[in-house]
Amino acid sequence: MADEEKRWLAIVNPAAGGGKCAERIGDAVDELRWRGLAVTTRFTTKPGEATSLAAEGIAEGYTRIMAVGGDGTVNEVVNGIAKTRADGTITLATLPLGTSNSFLRDFNQQKLPDAIARITAGTAPPCDLVRCRILVDGIPTERWFINNVIVGFGANVGDTMNRRLKFMGKHGYSVGVFIEVARLKTPVMKITVDGVSQSGPVTMVNIGNSQFTGGVMHISPGALVDDGLFDVVTIGKLSRTGLLLAFPRIFNGTILSHPRITHAKGKKLTLETDGSLPVLFDGDIAGTTPLEAELVPGAILVIR
Repeated sequence: MADEEKRWLAIVNPAAGGGKCAERIGDAVDELRWRGLAVTTRFTTKPGEATSLAAEGIAEGYTRIMAVGGDGTVNEVVNGIAKTRADGTITLATLPLGTSNSFLRDFNQQKLPDAIARITAGTAPPCDLVRCRILVDGIPTERWFINNVIVGFGANVGDTMNRRLKFMGKHGYSVGVFIEVARLKTPVMKITVDGVSQSGPVTMVNIGNSQFTGGVMHISPGALVDDGLFDVVTIGKLSRTGLLLAFPRIFNGTILSHPRITHAKGKKLTLETDGSLPVLFDGDIAGTTPLEAELVPGAILVIR
């Protein structure tokens, strides 16, 4: 392995996993260094800082960047990379030390020893990213994702989880589901994928580059991170009872067979709503609708 391939910048969110990341990162980095990698660590102190740390690392000459934390940390690092150099020359790895590491589930890499072994091996095929435009405090803003974006019910669950239930770990998602079912809404949305539009009341829309969200929810079965397309799964209008009955399908990967589900693949999407709705990017609310999305093939290299 060439010296450049051994040189890593690890961006660590010490608050990830309810603080467990801070407890475990030392041993993980020691293991990587014992395996011959030159790892420099930088710790975040506030939300959003991983994005700037990734961009600064690239400016300093790092071409291999490690996100240490959960889905939110990965998304921040991805944004730092993509907004700086989305040309397939930067390699991303993840040490799964957060509450949820959904992206890695596609590759059976959610356990720390597996991630360390794959980082050491160094195999990093190209991976697609999705560039979006949303509103942040009313201002059009660019935001990228590697895993998925959700509007509707799932975004509300994620928001409730992050604001009120983070202390429960992964169980917080299940509790959040029941809270949001009780106040279920099905707003009217216009969704256009590669020029084909559909309008009507919608429970939830998931735009997936990969298959899982919330750690275990198999919301986009069949999605591939390197096929040049994202998967759009739209759940039409459902009653509270109907949603609860459909929910097991999200976990077992059979959601696409539900009669109220539509599924499309595409490269460009616009999503318009009557009012502003929160948009969940890789597990964190980042802004509000309207949403525009465009897939950028092979924008990054990913250890997997």
